[in-house]
Amino acid sequence: MAGKNGACLIALALLLGACSSRIALNEASFPIQDLPGQHLVQTPVAYSFAPGFAKQNAQIACSLGVNYTTDLGASAEERLQQAIHSSFAHAQQETPAPHGYTLALSLQTADEQVSVKGGMWDNKYTVDTTLKGTVQVLNAQGQPVQVVPITGQGSNTVAGSCGALKRAMVQASEKAVAQIGNDFVAKVANGQRRVVS
Repeated sequence: MAGKNGACLIALALLLGACSSRIALNEASFPIQDLPGQHLVQTPVAYSFAPGFAKQNAQIACSLGVNYTTDLGASAEERLQQAIHSSFAHAQQETPAPHGYTLALSLQTADEQVSVKGGMWDNKYTVDTTLKGTVQVLNAQGQPVQVVPITGQGSNTVAGSCGALKRAMVQASEKAVAQIGNDFVAKVANGQRRVVS
């Protein structure tokens, strides 16, 4: 939650008329080898993302009317596709597998909060990013088997001006996106004897 200084910055941005700056996350921050896969699951699976999954974003206002927007949904979807294809040998998007499972992924929360600690020469920004989603596992008949919660969280603190806030948002977001992919692998793929068998 934004502190007193953060609230002042947000109010100032609203008064001045905010301009928007989109933040693109670095794909190189999500190397596929960092996914904690233990084995390649041979069970056929199809997967789909809920409508609007990729469009979810988070926005934080800085001083001088700058709004930073992080495309969390699109990055999380890309990371989860990495996780699926690194874990399942026969994964395909949308088309149901006749003798396998369908993974229906949704994203309920894509949120960033900033706290600001004022200093003599600059501010210290702490950004906390939270992603919360679910994976609904359906059998070949389309019946739900299990709903698995997946989460990603990241935090980063940087001192400086608005550029520092942007860096803190990028680094916190990248941590959260990487973690939600790892959480999928740990719970759905590595735990496939419970979820997908």
